[in-house]
Amino acid sequence: MDKQEMLQWLSGHAEEFYRIGDALWDTPEVRFTEQHSSHLLAEALEQEGFQTEWNLAGMETAFRCTWGSGKPVIGFLAEFDALPDLSQEAGIAEKKPIEPGGNGHGCGHNLLGAGSLAGALGMKKYLEANGLPGTVAFLGCPAEEGGGGKTFMARAGCFHDLDFALTWHPGCGNAIPPGIFLANCMVRYSFTGVTSHAAGSPEQGRSALDALELLNIGIQFLREHIPSTARLHYAIVDTGGISPNIVQGHASGLYQIRAPHTPMVIEIYERLNRIAQGAALMTDTELKIEFLRATSNTVPNVVLDKIPSLIVAFICAVFVCPRFAVDRGPMYTEQERKAAKKELPPLGPVREVLGYGIFLVVVICMLLSNYIPLEIWQICMIGDLVTNFIQNVLGTNPNPWGAVIVLWLTAFIVTQFMSNLALMTAMGPLVYLLCYSYGWNPIGLVYMVNTACFISYLPPLSTVAIPYMMQLGGYEQKDLLRMGWIPAILMTVVSVPWVMITFPPC
Repeated sequence: MDKQEMLQWLSGHAEEFYRIGDALWDTPEVRFTEQHSSHLLAEALEQEGFQTEWNLAGMETAFRCTWGSGKPVIGFLAEFDALPDLSQEAGIAEKKPIEPGGNGHGCGHNLLGAGSLAGALGMKKYLEANGLPGTVAFLGCPAEEGGGGKTFMARAGCFHDLDFALTWHPGCGNAIPPGIFLANCMVRYSFTGVTSHAAGSPEQGRSALDALELLNIGIQFLREHIPSTARLHYAIVDTGGISPNIVQGHASGLYQIRAPHTPMVIEIYERLNRIAQGAALMTDTELKIEFLRATSNTVPNVVLDKIPSLIVAFICAVFVCPRFAVDRGPMYTEQERKAAKKELPPLGPVREVLGYGIFLVVVICMLLSNYIPLEIWQICMIGDLVTNFIQNVLGTNPNPWGAVIVLWLTAFIVTQFMSNLALMTAMGPLVYLLCYSYGWNPIGLVYMVNTACFISYLPPLSTVAIPYMMQLGGYEQKDLLRMGWIPAILMTVVSVPWVMITFPPC
């Protein structure tokens, strides 16, 4: 069985996968209660020869279905939980609940399990038909919507034996997901006060609802003093009653914190705790803090993201460019080259140290960009002026692809007149500042600028060493142009979509 035959097999069984997806839609179950959904998926796999293990990480609806033996161990992750108050009739593009206030699937979670099921069965058929070794592991992951089921499974080692795992999410097109998913945590703050009649004896009451409102006011003021890449969400889940003439004796809210890195989430969480404690002191109420769950940020594979550009560069250098270069022979004799080399003044020690130092700092910062809070970069006044000019061109709410075009053209054009490494060093902080002003992730745009600088093969100064070496080899500027335009176009076409899909600004 080849790839095409496997895809044909999947197409022939599509109706069965549709049936399972529809069945999950018809029986929506919220986090940790997905009894029918989990068993529906497990039974479909068991009919194909998979063995099922239940109660992973102590969760009744977490399971693993396994087929085959040996390496590689290929994991397929499935989610199937619903959300409250999203009951909806299928096939209608307007709100029409089946059961008012009932559960429903908000972002295609009924398809997540069915799609991963198709992937697992397709892989099983491929290995089986070709007599190949390998283990297919289908992992049912409950409570993705606010429960953090995968977190408990990871802590229990449920993924340790996998060589790799595949997962997916419905969307408007096929694409590689963003390189970074935010770290987050969820906490519940509950206040307990003293009830009393709001008119007859208000002085005896201690309002828990007042405490919750003060907490929310404090959080609104806090938003100005946290990184722009962080997010705070909340929902009031208990107002203490519906009668306005009774001082509310209990009230609580759910709060979610998101930020690019886990330490940032922890810091904001601790600040929220102090605000909640202050609200309790101001209202003379008791506070209960319940830390419900947390998820760390993802760590992208930046090396893998660069592979397409490296492959294109290798193909151009080895196979394409030599066909456009004519061997004209050396332009200078050996004696002339040695004499020219002696006439060149040596680079001063200060300039040499600064050159290597700046280059190493930029490289290290790029490699460690996931761990460096980028907003701490300090930009000079010139950087502010240039960035403000670019921001004025883009407007207040630009399309990310428009920013890509502007920055790409800026880097490509300016590289015609100066060294690409010098331009990368100058534009890197400017891109950070620009992204900071828009609240964007800067990684993708920084890659764009660096790639534009590197692939500017056409001009003589884009990569300083190339025209110098070509001149010694007897080549003229037109030879550089003939060899440069093809790799420049190819690497642009490949690298721009690849990086922007992997590291979208927003």
